[in-house]
Amino acid sequence: GAGAIGQILAQLAKYTGAGVVIVSEPNAFRRGIAQQICADIVVDPLSQDLKTVVDAVTSGRGPDIVIEAIGSSSTCAEALRIVGRGGKVIFFGCAPPEQLLEIRPWDLYAKEIVMKAVKSSPYAFKKAIQTISRLDLMPIITHKYSLDKIHEALDAARSLAGLKVLVGPGGAPFDLCQTGGVTGGR
Repeated sequence: GAGAIGQILAQLAKYTGAGVVIVSEPNAFRRGIAQQICADIVVDPLSQDLKTVVDAVTSGRGPDIVIEAIGSSSTCAEALRIVGRGGKVIFFGCAPPEQLLEIRPWDLYAKEIVMKAVKSSPYAFKKAIQTISRLDLMPIITHKYSLDKIHEALDAARSLAGLKVLVGPGGAPFDLCQTGGVTGGR
């Protein structure tokens, strides 16, 4: 997915040496931002089969690493389906507790899949701070509101129209986050 976290993870993949970054996202706006800042290929999973695209790009081998950043059992299953032999699937998105993921153990064995779930790590904070300055985060801030427009900001965040909605008191420090694509009341 190309939500804010997915956009950051795709940039990190590129930054750490991924040859080709493929992002799957149904929202056209988010696909556009992903293509602008990090993705080599963007896929609309509503009109394209992700596995077909991935197989074409990897000559049928599949990716070495798949990062699931949405958090649903269907996207987790898709990640396991597309990963290449000996590949790793990283589950970064958090599926609701009531969702189940059906896995055929044979598929894990036959493809030698490594799975890793990520929640948070107190040991990653220092490295994250050192790395964040190398990423292009400004396009991810799609809406900016002053504190007196908090209700509009919450509505914008709930609508999923953008990526990250920034709320601040206004004034000079808030204006440091100015980007050309930022919208919203001030």
